[in-house]
Amino acid sequence: MSRGGAVAAALALLLLFGVVVFESVVRRAENYSYYPDYSSLNNEDTGLKAYYETLVRLGVSVSRNYRPFLKLEGQKATLVYAGPNLGDFRSRSEKDLEQFERVAQGGARVLILFQTREIRYEKIAPPKPEIKPPGKGLPNPQDEMKPRTDVMRKRWGVEETETVVTNAKRPASAEALTASVVRRDVLWRFAKWDPQWKPVLSDGDGKPLLLERSFGQGSIGLFAAVEPFTNYQLLTKPDSALLAVTMTGRHPLIFDEAHLGVAEIDTIAGLGRQHHLEWILLGFLALAALYVWRNAVSFIPPLRRAADQGVKGRDAHSALSSLLAQSVGRDQLLKVIAAEWKHSQRYVPNAGHLGETELEHFAAMSVPEASEAYLSLVRKRSVDPDRTASPGAL
Repeated sequence: MSRGGAVAAALALLLLFGVVVFESVVRRAENYSYYPDYSSLNNEDTGLKAYYETLVRLGVSVSRNYRPFLKLEGQKATLVYAGPNLGDFRSRSEKDLEQFERVAQGGARVLILFQTREIRYEKIAPPKPEIKPPGKGLPNPQDEMKPRTDVMRKRWGVEETETVVTNAKRPASAEALTASVVRRDVLWRFAKWDPQWKPVLSDGDGKPLLLERSFGQGSIGLFAAVEPFTNYQLLTKPDSALLAVTMTGRHPLIFDEAHLGVAEIDTIAGLGRQHHLEWILLGFLALAALYVWRNAVSFIPPLRRAADQGVKGRDAHSALSSLLAQSVGRDQLLKVIAAEWKHSQRYVPNAGHLGETELEHFAAMSVPEASEAYLSLVRKRSVDPDRTASPGAL
């Protein structure tokens, strides 16, 4: 690939990355559909963003909480906990109710805004056959059908009741979706409550909408109507008297977002999940696979290495012998040795002097005789360097 093509490919990848980040982060942050119902960040019909911004314009100190609810312990404020279903809330664990009490005892006013309307699809079951009592040691199928413990009634002494709402605009035939499934519109209300709970606000039928009870330095309010706080109700049927209930008492107001899933997560993985950037992990995996592929596979066929045809080296004596054998003939070898001896006298004073007669006699010897004579001469000269001897005397 040419340099210009590589630059164009890099720019295209950067542009694609910028578009994906913009769509994933900026656009998603502006879009209401990514926030849950009854969140103060949601500007859809079921959101509470309009109510939050209205409080801000009225000068009320309002903020949002993105940490676990128990982190609000010790806050001197009204904590708005919006969104739980009143019918399902009674099945929560006692630890969940205990955390509301702990935060309230620290001086906060915990205001729980319940969903009270529920659309239920019920299956019309055929008549159940009579179940005989099981034998000893066998499980009773009816035990699995027992309702769960009503924790609100057990711990707080508050009971709820449900009422099927009839819709005059929808014909009765529309209630039955199929032969075996029926739609029910259910409305939840408080039925009974402990005397420690005080009714603060009631609906048109005289049933309480808000029950409040003191806990330590603070209180807990159970509000059976979150719908009037939604954006749609504020636009169509605003009820200022009902909305003012949340602003009485302690300030500022803190809207809890953590229980709706909008929470601060300190890890990189949590931040990626919060902004729906799981695709980045797939990108890193793809880059890792490309890196392994690049180092494991070659686009160019590998070169075949030639076999090692070099000749192993020998020692210096063998190299000198081979050089002499190639440069000096056999019949001239002794003459060359004698000449080199004479030539070395100027560099080695202890080598001694050989006359022309001695050199000729030395050169006339056979190879074995000359070798022995040469070694004897070297030994003799090393002992008595001033003595001159002929090869014949050796």
